[in-house]
Amino acid sequence: MGTKFGLLIGGALGYFFGTKAGRERHQQILEAFDAFLGSETAKSLQASARDVWSTAQGELPDSVTDLFSD
Repeated sequence: MGTKFGLLIGGALGYFFGTKAGRERHQQILEAFDAFLGSETAKSLQASARDVWSTAQGELPDSVTDLFSD
C-alpha cells in the first residue's frame, strides 16, 4: 500500500506543478488540498503516522533516529 500511496502523491504533485490549465485550476487544486487537510481522514492519517513513527523510533538504532530528531 505504501508504494501505491507514494505513486498517488507523486502523480498529484506532478500534475500540480506541471499543469498548464492556468491559475484558476491551480487555485482549485489548492482549495481541494486545504479541504483535505482539514478533514477527519487527514487528521486520522496524521495520528497514525505519528504512532508508527513513535514505534519505529523505539526500534531503530540511535544513529538513525538522531538524523530525524528536531
